[in-house]
Amino acid sequence: MIAFVIIIALYHTVETALAHATGRYRTMTQLDTSHLDPTVSVTVRPSVNVVALLGRLPSNRELHLPNDTLVLDSGTSHHMVKDASLFDAWHTRSHIAVDGAGGSLMAQGTGSITIRTSKQRTIKLCNVYYVPDLPANLISVMQLRRERVYTHFGKTIELRSQGQLIGVASLIANQLSTLDATPIRSTVSPVAAAAIPLLTLHQRFGHLSLPNLRRAVSSGQLQGQTWTYSAAECKAFSCDTCKAAKATRTPFPTSDSRASQPLELVHSNVLTLPEPATDGECQEHSLHCHQYSKEVSQVCGRSRHQLPVCSLQALSARWCSP
Repeated sequence: MIAFVIIIALYHTVETALAHATGRYRTMTQLDTSHLDPTVSVTVRPSVNVVALLGRLPSNRELHLPNDTLVLDSGTSHHMVKDASLFDAWHTRSHIAVDGAGGSLMAQGTGSITIRTSKQRTIKLCNVYYVPDLPANLISVMQLRRERVYTHFGKTIELRSQGQLIGVASLIANQLSTLDATPIRSTVSPVAAAAIPLLTLHQRFGHLSLPNLRRAVSSGQLQGQTWTYSAAECKAFSCDTCKAAKATRTPFPTSDSRASQPLELVHSNVLTLPEPATDGECQEHSLHCHQYSKEVSQVCGRSRHQLPVCSLQALSARWCSP
């Protein structure tokens, strides 16, 4: 029995040593996804242990963390950054609540960022969530593993890829570790450009239609602007100014208001005074106020079906002789 235990212990020791040597060391995470293809993207809602994070990270002012500091975190499901200027590409633009935060954190889209480690190695991180209210920029250990970058937690925290050391992390206060890497900022941030509301962009360019506006952005005529608006946003788009400009008013029936030649009279209002009423005799008069031309006409009649079709509002009054 003792010999069997010794053999098992030696086997695990040799296996661990080989894994360290080849860079296949499994990260210290609760979920084992070694059987999954790292290149296949799995749709999972972003989550973070915000209670533990906020407990370890009271405030950036206390820890003196710059905005471009990258915190290595094994408890978050995705890469998350709070600075929009770190993005160099924009993938989706939709608001998603971050699980584990009780609705207090909201992701506003995903994109990709590029970082350069202290070993002068460049790593492109995809599927990075933009969370403006995040206390710090979080680099997910699980997502690094999907990109074939393995984290080794030992006396030092090392990042290895294909058996080579490509980066290290430093332990700071409250058991947090910061990645010894700096983001490569893009000259023009696509996220900052996409943050302009669609209605504002539409108004700034003279109420240009959305298809033409999108064509102008795609062709590069609008430098620094990237079209990141979803189909749902375009479908729900509404401009009151454009609606008012396109509205047509036809105060009279179309069939009766078409002129066959220039300057032809198509309508006239005639004011007819009522005849004096005899004793005990009443006449019904209708006062019509046209909604558009603001002209007033008085039409005499005893039955309501004799009233003109073009009148939109009628105020009936009874006129009796004194």
